[in-house]
Amino acid sequence: MYKVTGLVKGGIRIEFYQDNKELLFDTYDEAAAFIEKAKRENTLPDNYQLLIEEVAR
Repeated sequence: MYKVTGLVKGGIRIEFYQDNKELLFDTYDEAAAFIEKAKRENTLPDNYQLLIEEVAR
């Protein structure tokens, strides 16, 4: 499983949730597609650095 984490200047970390559950992806490619969609739709500020992290299940 993978999750997308955002880093903001100053070391602030953000996590993404949907319906009060952490947004997790089955594959790395799904997480990467989420990042690309967010960039295309310009939904996040430019100062967010998005990273994909593997999570233990």
